[in-house]
Amino acid sequence: MKKIVMALALAANLPLTPVHAADKLTEIKERGYMIVAVRNDSPRFGSINPENNEITGFDVDITNAIAEQILGENAKVEFVPVAQAGRIASVTTDRVDMVAATLSITNDRLREVDFSNVYIRVGQSLLVPQDSKVNDVNDLQDATVCAPLGSTPEMVIRNRLPKAQVLALNGDSEGLMAIKAGRCDAYSTGFLSLMDLAKADPSVRLAGKPFTYETFGLAFKKGDNSLREAVDAALTGIDNNGKYDDAYRKWIAETLPADREEWLGLPPTEAAERYAASLTSK
Repeated sequence: MKKIVMALALAANLPLTPVHAADKLTEIKERGYMIVAVRNDSPRFGSINPENNEITGFDVDITNAIAEQILGENAKVEFVPVAQAGRIASVTTDRVDMVAATLSITNDRLREVDFSNVYIRVGQSLLVPQDSKVNDVNDLQDATVCAPLGSTPEMVIRNRLPKAQVLALNGDSEGLMAIKAGRCDAYSTGFLSLMDLAKADPSVRLAGKPFTYETFGLAFKKGDNSLREAVDAALTGIDNNGKYDDAYRKWIAETLPADREEWLGLPPTEAAERYAASLTSK
């Protein structure tokens, strides 16, 4: 069928790229499903379930719940695996409708994409060998530090530790292997991911508390206001119907955070300012 459509398009001198509706939300409703970029290498947020080869995680559950709010009870979502470095490009090039892939809200990123309100607060931390003397980010001034390529943790380490050598890697598994192989003194990313790595491998440990005020938002192409507004309304809806808390307890922690009401639904501009302020904290 696809070959027939392509042949007809060529014969009629028509473009092969899809014709978009007036706005993204209308396009999604006409299509009947959402296309969302997610990670497939983060055990809590998005990873491959070996039993059915499907992507599962917090971001997946949140996205499915949002889709139900927007498209109805039997809503469908097509999940597209995306590398950390390619998350923003996936939505700015119209490969996907939305990004739900542990994307931190920052002032720089707000110039590239639009964000939903905050849907989870995290924070950056450090993973080190068990016998390491590192207990704080300031212990790494002249060290070699690994961080995910194209991520906010990479940017933070470069800014916070200008004398450190930064080794940018493709993901958490590479970060763990780099520490174990002695390629770097610490691997830095979100503390939840590091907590999972430390739990699975007793040769490493977390060092110190999270040292940034970091929040995740769902990202959209600039100007997709109708979709962004619908997603913000859906986030409120899944907060009210309990599906947000269900996903949090399933993937993040059984006990809801005490400061939940302070950040859930926080506007992205305010979240970005809080993040920027935390970068200068010592």
